[in-house]
Amino acid sequence: MPQKQWIVGPAGELPVDADGQPVASYSDQPAQPHPKVRRVSAEEVRALTGRAQRCFDPESLKVVAHLTNEENLQFDPLSGLPLQAHPTRAGVRRTAEGAMVFPRIDPAVIGRVQLADSNYILLGRNAQRSEYFSLIAGYVDLGETFEQAFAREVLEESGRRLTQVQYLRSQPWPFSSSIMVGMHAITEDEDPIRSTDGELLETRWLSPDELRRGVVPLPAEGSIAHALIQEWCL
Repeated sequence: MPQKQWIVGPAGELPVDADGQPVASYSDQPAQPHPKVRRVSAEEVRALTGRAQRCFDPESLKVVAHLTNEENLQFDPLSGLPLQAHPTRAGVRRTAEGAMVFPRIDPAVIGRVQLADSNYILLGRNAQRSEYFSLIAGYVDLGETFEQAFAREVLEESGRRLTQVQYLRSQPWPFSSSIMVGMHAITEDEDPIRSTDGELLETRWLSPDELRRGVVPLPAEGSIAHALIQEWCL
């Protein structure tokens, strides 16, 4: 009898019905070590309902993380030799000598930039994801703290300097083997004080009222970017 499975597309998307609820499929194909989930092509995901979206509930994120890790961590990064699954530690691999190789997780920072003495925050439209506005984000460099990384990314992408950088929350982001670290900071720079790296097509200062009225499209519900923006609107 075919087994009921959730299928996950290459970007972590699930087929959903008109109400946005995930739709399962049936398959005879085994999916190890997650018998209820398998990764397939984007075409197969959309073939079920014609609709698909990323799913952000914790269990789905964990499954996507394991599937991504299994695909990416097949060889020892030092020797190039094949790795074997660890018998008791999910996600961990072992070399032929028994040494453990842990999953790669790339930390990235994302956060709100508030204009000093105001209730405006800065949102940007990324050149690679130009259909919506989001918070400024980027990967942490070697030797950086989260606070330093966020200040550098904001300066590079928006040309603004930060003070009072604070950690808020985090969210696993297995679509790129990352963990997103949410921040909040203050800037005195209403306008850029230097040239930017061109990653953002535009930036805008937006108030809670404007965000609630939907004057710009926002990131998908369930993402840390969406959560941090919505919290600002409360």
